[in-house]
Amino acid sequence: EGRVAVAARRLYDGAAAPGHRLIGARLLVQTCADEALLRTWLEGDDLPAELAKDSDFRWFVVRALARRGWLGEEEIETYRQRDESLAGQQAALAALALRPTAEAKAWAWAALTQDRARSNYELNALAGAFWTSGAPEVLAPYVERYFTDIPPLADRVGEDALGTVAALAYPLPMVSEQTLAASRAALARRDLTPAVRRAIIDAQAKLSEALASRATFG
Repeated sequence: EGRVAVAARRLYDGAAAPGHRLIGARLLVQTCADEALLRTWLEGDDLPAELAKDSDFRWFVVRALARRGWLGEEEIETYRQRDESLAGQQAALAALALRPTAEAKAWAWAALTQDRARSNYELNALAGAFWTSGAPEVLAPYVERYFTDIPPLADRVGEDALGTVAALAYPLPMVSEQTLAASRAALARRDLTPAVRRAIIDAQAKLSEALASRATFG
């Protein structure tokens, strides 16, 4: 395992305070490559009581497994049925969108841009998870689709809510000159609502900074 995962394990094992133990556990979940450990923790086994009963931590593990492609739709649905709270429903949607396969990304994008039954909270969950997993070749087709599919959501999503969705769904992790060119081309259009335009401007500034940093430091 990597150095961060090793350090996280040491923090978790040596923590005396519950808060420190939670920090170590979350960091270990994010960085370790031990599927067996994550599945054990998912069931609440081999955990201190405060974590075994923590639904937020359980969803944290679910999302980590889904992001790595180790948890499928049926298993995610099982945990969704155990937690019918609003937070649980959103966490399940995020987990589904985190799955790294082309099929999962196609489903998530359709749910985000075409499913009129989705609430604003659900759109945020989908948008916030979409770009955080998946190989570049799987995600690349959705860069252009962001600029064609997200602005029309104005027909059914209010301006404030759309601004949040547009910010979350922006392809910021796809740091490339191609992404920047597509973003600039979108801003030259006249059909963007103020909320979408502002979201793109703000995200594009971060993208430009990332490109400049890459050019300077490699």
